[in-house]
Amino acid sequence: MISTNNPAISTSQIKAFPKDIFLLDDFKDLVSRQFEFIKPRFPFRPKLYAPVDYIIPVLYSMTAHISIHHACEELNELAITAAEETFNSNIKVYADGKRKRRLVPHQTSVNKFLAHFTEKTTKEFFGTLLTELNERIRKRVFKRNPVRFIADNTKYPYYGKEKTDTEIKIPKLPGTSYGRMFQGHSIQASGIHLFVEFNEIRKGMYRSAPVVPSIEWLKFLGYEISYALLDREFYRATLCLDLKRTDTPFVMPSKKFAKIIKEIRDYLYFNRDLVDDYLFSQSANQYPNQSSVTLHLAFIGDHGYTADELRLKYHTGQLYYKDFIGRMKGFFSTISVWASEKRYCGHLIRCYKIRWNIETGFSKLNSIHESYRYRHSEQQLIGLYIRSLIYNNWQLWRKYVLETSTTSSDGALNLYIRKYNSFISNLLLDHVLSRLKSCNSRKKEVYFM
Repeated sequence: MISTNNPAISTSQIKAFPKDIFLLDDFKDLVSRQFEFIKPRFPFRPKLYAPVDYIIPVLYSMTAHISIHHACEELNELAITAAEETFNSNIKVYADGKRKRRLVPHQTSVNKFLAHFTEKTTKEFFGTLLTELNERIRKRVFKRNPVRFIADNTKYPYYGKEKTDTEIKIPKLPGTSYGRMFQGHSIQASGIHLFVEFNEIRKGMYRSAPVVPSIEWLKFLGYEISYALLDREFYRATLCLDLKRTDTPFVMPSKKFAKIIKEIRDYLYFNRDLVDDYLFSQSANQYPNQSSVTLHLAFIGDHGYTADELRLKYHTGQLYYKDFIGRMKGFFSTISVWASEKRYCGHLIRCYKIRWNIETGFSKLNSIHESYRYRHSEQQLIGLYIRSLIYNNWQLWRKYVLETSTTSSDGALNLYIRKYNSFISNLLLDHVLSRLKSCNSRKKEVYFM
């Protein structure tokens, strides 16, 4: 029997937490219901197995740090052993005398099932699973608390020969100049960071297009968005205008183009305030269908200095003009300005630091399992959604653990993954035994000799 060599889980002072902390109790039913929704447009028709039989091996492979092939074989051996012990009979052997009737699909069947997903069906199927998981976490933790919306792009190297509109030329990738980019959306509140959606980025695509629809969807679900956090990759006047029209406050760092440098110079010579209105516009030649929008432009310093402190250093001869310009930073925002502009700028800094949750979130997604070299971008999108199911559940588990543990290491991702892996295997065994019991009672199919 194939087994994985995972080290033993270290003991800790963690108190007992809810048994349903892994939020997978009715995972099978949820998968089945959602598959029925996409089934009319899905060419693959599972016959011997349920849709969940193709999803669990992928979850297991990622949490066990093994390939899908080894995950299928290991789970199949575990299921056969459990079935023979439960029903006190041997699994049926095929005519060659070597192969036994499989209780878990082979890797080729799993890959064939996943290969039929398009970008749309992936978001409908796996996106709904992720939404359901997030809804449960919200009921436990967020409740009616407002959340922060975060968007960011991530890239993965591509080594294949065939290129589609999802393979984009990206410099500084290991061993290749082509890669795939995906846009992730997430929310943060109550010390928890959750991914909510992923989108493929294609050539010639307006990269900020999915942001506002995603925010509108979250609002429809009942989430209150306190503000959105965006980095310079979303530096578009059209997006800022759309966010303002949908009454979504946001924070975004400004780029040091000529107009921004002029504003910094005006601030240096006391010709403008620390926070002032600014007309943000972009050339239609560079970015088609551009608009203009009035925002707040606030200035801060770097390395813990405020803008006022850097200005004082310049006027007292401690800083050159070029150094002053280089050390000044700006933020675009539609958050209402406070009476104290200095405190308002400090608030923007604290807000924007929250955006690092998605940066570390992407890093954790990649550490859950080594990235497969996906042939098609749709399968890579599926991988992101499945990893986010694991990651989001870890965020809830970690919050419970850190509230009762003595050290922060008790909430580590690797400890959680080993517990989650055990839960996944037990979930599959319960599902297989339930299916065998049902089939035997109806004598629908012979599994045993």
